[in-house]
Amino acid sequence: MSNLTTNPKDAVDKIMMNNIGKFMNETIRPLINSTPLTTMSNQTNAPLKNFKATNNDRTANSPITSSDSGSHELDWSLLVMQFVISGLAAGGALLGSNIALDWYRKPSLSIDIGKLPKSAQIDLDLYKVDNPVYGFKVQYIVNRISIRNSGKNAARNCKGIIKINETEEKICWYLPNERYKMTINADSIEYLDICAVLNEDPELIFKNLYNKVEKEFGNSSEAKTVKNSIEKSYKNYKDIPAIISPTEHGWLAVNLNRRLDPGIATIVVTAENVKPSLKEDIVILNSPKDNGTIIELSIKNRTRRHSLFNLNLVHRG
Repeated sequence: MSNLTTNPKDAVDKIMMNNIGKFMNETIRPLINSTPLTTMSNQTNAPLKNFKATNNDRTANSPITSSDSGSHELDWSLLVMQFVISGLAAGGALLGSNIALDWYRKPSLSIDIGKLPKSAQIDLDLYKVDNPVYGFKVQYIVNRISIRNSGKNAARNCKGIIKINETEEKICWYLPNERYKMTINADSIEYLDICAVLNEDPELIFKNLYNKVEKEFGNSSEAKTVKNSIEKSYKNYKDIPAIISPTEHGWLAVNLNRRLDPGIATIVVTAENVKPSLKEDIVILNSPKDNGTIIELSIKNRTRRHSLFNLNLVHRG
């Protein structure tokens, strides 16, 4: 098939170059090696005439001129240009295919609204005293959202942020050993702790708080130390926060977590290999619903202002 598609001019050029090479090797080079320069011209006349006769058709129809030399130089220039263009085209195609493949395989993060996580509860220390060692547990309901990676590769080093009025605070994932950074594998979900709402009566908590200290330590100096520590954070029941968010290192004693107020917030999830970051607006409600839900997804088109956020509600088991 290649012979049928070969340019006739290229075939003639190839024959011509082969003949010239053969002539140089078989005739000219031996003469140069064995014959003085003064007689070489006479001895090479006959071979040159034979060579001219062999290529009579070409030399008769297209005598070798300076324009032929220029034509050959142009042919080589075109060949080099074609080679360069072909190389650039192949490189561009390879680069484009790699970019397309990376785009196809890249992680894709979203909030999995349809996924209903299991329920659990969390008991936190209202405060902690190191000397004497003492704490007081209260129950909160944690609101978690599920983050899905629907891409073909894992989303590496995912971090959670809650943004309120241009203030950004880092929050944590639900796994104790991956609080700050989480890898979300392809086609899987992980849970991000957003906030927690108090699941007890704050007035009753405050009353029991001091009663328990007196029962535990009586009128001792230790009791005084504990009460002084309590009063630094809780002078009355209103100081017990109804809504808190975790730190990037997890849930700490209540007074060491961040207090949240009702209003609009933005949840941001960043990842090492995901651009742009996932961003979703939420609404922190004034009071929890019956199941402990304290946040909702904010719908920007306002056709339905709020839709239930996908939560993992931690409640009394």
